[in-house]
Amino acid sequence: YIHETLPKLEERKIEVPLEGAHKEIYEAIREQDLESLTKMNYLSRVSINPQTIFEEDMNGAFENFPRNVESNTFQALDDIVDNSVKNGGKVLIFSNLKRGVHKELRERYSQYGALVVNGDCSTDSRNGELSEREKIRQQFQNDSNYQVLIAGDVMSEGVDLTAATDVVHLNL
Repeated sequence: YIHETLPKLEERKIEVPLEGAHKEIYEAIREQDLESLTKMNYLSRVSINPQTIFEEDMNGAFENFPRNVESNTFQALDDIVDNSVKNGGKVLIFSNLKRGVHKELRERYSQYGALVVNGDCSTDSRNGELSEREKIRQQFQNDSNYQVLIAGDVMSEGVDLTAATDVVHLNL
């Protein structure tokens, strides 16, 4: 029954080449003399949003870079979100990078009623009331005004998010 009723899964890997100032910042970090794990953390974050590097001084290593560098990754994500919503869909975006990603994406997709669920959302339900996480989940599931959900690890297992027509794993 399930095989006959579920739509066919389409999986796509989208490679996003870093270009312009986004690439320059990435390469500048790659050339820094940093401890390996620290460097990998910076590179992972900057590959998604170059603005995250400006949160840390790095001894002035990036003071000559423009502060409003557009993320090539966010630009590619725009196409996915816009096409999905235009076709009546909903987009679930997973990212374990809260800082520099969740808030920025919520603002970027505010016109689609973007919601965020991460470790800041309470999962406690008291006195028969729904938890904050469950309230947000239900909004996304049931309300057509909410077409984008940005989620961290707190939504990774055992949570019904079947309203999503498109799922993006941003950090892959």
